Amino acid sequence: MSTETRRLPKTLAAAASLLLAGLLAAAPASAVETPPAPAPAELAAPQSSPAQSRQQIIDMFNGINAFRKGKGLQPLRIGANASLVAQEWSNRMAATTTLEHSSGYATDKRLDPGFVAAAENVAYNSYGTGRSMVDQWINSPGHNANMSRPADNVMGVGIAFDKQDGFMWGTTTYYQYGRVPSKTYATAEEYLASVAPAPSGVFKDVPAGRAFAEDIRWMAEQGISTGWPDGTFRPLDAVRRDAMAAFIYRLEGSPQHKPQNISPFSDVSPGQQFYKEMTWLAGTKITTGWPDGTFRPLDTVRRDAMAAFLYRSAGSPAYTPPRTSAFSDVSTGNQFYKEISWLADQGISTGWSQPNGTRTFAPGQAVARDAMAAFMHRFDQRGW
Repeated sequence: MSTETRRLPKTLAAAASLLLAGLLAAAPASAVETPPAPAPAELAAPQSSPAQSRQQIIDMFNGINAFRKGKGLQPLRIGANASLVAQEWSNRMAATTTLEHSSGYATDKRLDPGFVAAAENVAYNSYGTGRSMVDQWINSPGHNANMSRPADNVMGVGIAFDKQDGFMWGTTTYYQYGRVPSKTYATAEEYLASVAPAPSGVFKDVPAGRAFAEDIRWMAEQGISTGWPDGTFRPLDAVRRDAMAAFIYRLEGSPQHKPQNISPFSDVSPGQQFYKEMTWLAGTKITTGWPDGTFRPLDTVRRDAMAAFLYRSAGSPAYTPPRTSAFSDVSTGNQFYKEISWLADQGISTGWSQPNGTRTFAPGQAVARDAMAAFMHRFDQRGW
């Protein structure tokens, strides 16, 4: 896989393909959380929808199938779920202005199961047309090869435009299925017509269309959050550490756990709300608490500690962080540099794009409840 940043040329592309293989082995981790400090809530990254890139999606899909027809290959169908994953990845590249491959084009839980091979092309350009991006890929051997795979029968398409320069960012994915899934279409127009409008909000303070509304809906549907008795979710409130324990415990399927009568933390008692969840978190080593033996359940959760919680929830997968930080405000010497880098590499957090072209993560900022819903949803979508 190649990863490029886009400061110089106006067109760049990268390609990847694989046959399905095993997963990475997990390794233990044991950092101690640093004290939290409240800060403003996270803002949503710029997003694009298929409807906003309708013509580009149509032209790209038709262009790739015209290319295949010229080589005597069968046309591809466009998959709704494959395109959802591709769209999200194009949104991420546009938000970070970084050209890179998705880690989930073959592992995302939303993909229809049953494919035996997968490939991905990504690119950006300043022309803004679907055909121009297809031409980029045709003129590149690796991308050309991905579009020329004879046994593939389904593709996903996602297009997004960044807010900084208006560049178009594109992702196409290619799959070989033994039996084509039901939610696939012969034309891009049929696919676009199938894209449902956003449903109504679950909580009265989270209307449809609000930033992270769909992530909050998912959180409610999964039983990870029930909100408050008054029907609110309170999206901008900071996440407390006891609530974080409950979120992660439920995200993991509420595993069977019988807490001991003696608490592992000096400031957490058996009768306390979320006692079971906090003791489970300690037993799994997802949290180590502080050296003084406390958990500090009512403190808010910082973004760096959130990264550590999610990384350990994933089983502390084997991962070597980059030598250069993806974020200008996170040094390689940061206590949670590895965990924050992993979170970014997985596409779980994109951080914020700055006017000077850098990205920031705000590691000391408290995590708001709406942003936590987004982080956990992406974590689950990537198969962790």
